Amino acid sequence: MLKPSSFRNSVLAATASLLLSSGVMAKPKTPATSPVPPVPTEVREKGGDAVLDWLLDNNFLTPADLCAHTAQKVCDATDVAEENPLLNKLHSDFNALPATAFKVGMKPTWEKIAVKLTPDVLAKANSLESPRIYGVNGEGQLLIGDGGNEVPSFTLRQDYPTVRNAAKTHGLSLMTEGEYRAFNNGAMELRTVTWLESGDAPTGALGGYWDVGLLRVGRYGPQDSRDGLGARRVLRVK
Repeated sequence: MLKPSSFRNSVLAATASLLLSSGVMAKPKTPATSPVPPVPTEVREKGGDAVLDWLLDNNFLTPADLCAHTAQKVCDATDVAEENPLLNKLHSDFNALPATAFKVGMKPTWEKIAVKLTPDVLAKANSLESPRIYGVNGEGQLLIGDGGNEVPSFTLRQDYPTVRNAAKTHGLSLMTEGEYRAFNNGAMELRTVTWLESGDAPTGALGGYWDVGLLRVGRYGPQDSRDGLGARRVLRVK
C-alpha cells in the first residue's frame, strides 16, 4: 500500500524516468509509426510537475500507464485515501462538483488531482476549517478552502491585515474578488462578511457576502473589526 509520504516522490520518479536526455521524449501510447513529439522546452523548465501535467493533458500518459511504469508504487489514490481521511473527504468533494466549478478546461480526473495533493499540500489544507474543494479557478489552480457556510468563527472581529497575515503563516490566502464571484453560488456568507484579497496596504479593503439572492462586494476600512466580519481562507494548488 502506498504511503502518503512516498506518493509525490514516486510520481516525480516516474516523470523523471520518462525524460530522455535533452530531447525529453514522452513514452508513446500510440504505435511506433506515430512518434510522440518532444516535451516543449518551456514545459521542461517548469519542472517535473509541469512535464507530468503536459503528458497527461496531451494523452501521452494515463494514470494507468503511470501505475505500470512505477511497478504499482503509484496507484489511483484509493489506497492513499484509505490511510488519509482528509484526502478521502477531498475525493468525495471532487466527485460531487459540477463541471461549472472548473473555470479552465474540462473537469479533470481524480487521479490527476490526487497527484497534486502531496503531504505538504495536505498539511496546509489541514489548517483550513472543514476543508473542501471549491473547483479550479481562472488561473488553472485547484482551490481548497474553508468548508462552512460562514467564515470560521475564530476569524471574526479581526481586521484585514490581521487575518491576511495569519492566513499567510499557514501557507493560505484570502479569496480574490473574481474567485469569490465564481464560487459563491449562494452558500457562502449568508450572515457574515469575508475579507477579500485587496493588496498589501489598501485604503479600502474588499469584503464579500450573499444578500437576499445577490452576491455583494463592498469596501471597508482595513482596520475595521466589527462583529460579523472575518475571513474565508483558501489554498491554491498549481
